[in-house]
Amino acid sequence: MLTVKNWSRHQHYKDRRPPWIKLHRDVMNDMQFMELTMDQRGLLMSLWILAAEADGQLPDDAKTLSWRLRVQNVDVEPLVRAGFLIRVADASNLPPVACLETETEAEERQRQRDNGSSVSLPSTSKESVDLRESLEERETFTRNVVDEFYRIRGYELPEISTRDFALIQRWFDDGIPLRIVLRGMADCLEGIRKRKAKPDYPLTYYDSAVREAEKMWRKAMVGAA
Repeated sequence: MLTVKNWSRHQHYKDRRPPWIKLHRDVMNDMQFMELTMDQRGLLMSLWILAAEADGQLPDDAKTLSWRLRVQNVDVEPLVRAGFLIRVADASNLPPVACLETETEAEERQRQRDNGSSVSLPSTSKESVDLRESLEERETFTRNVVDEFYRIRGYELPEISTRDFALIQRWFDDGIPLRIVLRGMADCLEGIRKRKAKPDYPLTYYDSAVREAEKMWRKAMVGAA
């Protein structure tokens, strides 16, 4: 499955299938976007429109995307490498979160209601729960890092850059705990303040400090084992 970067931050709808999407003017100031070819920009905008059908998500299947867009040989890899599309775990083969109950289960549920006893809900697939929790954990991790980044700068940007967003995903995928990321950012900020400089650096500037904090954390984990 593919998900669009910053979808929930910049697209706000009451309906899941809106007739239009927002295209923010600041995309013209995104270096990663401007480095795309014109064909790749057109493909990305088409995928944004298509993603509106599923709350920012797309099938990670070239054949399906080619058919939906009525073009040949859709190649999303440049957009994934640039960070505009994020590849996440595929949920297509997982059981649904809540399966349809059988007639016997429905009858038992009705008897429980008639007797005034508590009604037991259908069991939830562990795989589905794990996937949902993983996606929620990634979103929470990303939101907290972005919020701290904006707090350090003292103001919010219209949109976090594609490069910075991709870096956050790498931190998450590398298994760095949020508290270690925030510690690394704090250490880096302390160095900036010592130089009496303004903290107007991109998030990528904090990567070395975060990696150093990760290194110390992993070393401490090994020592404690």
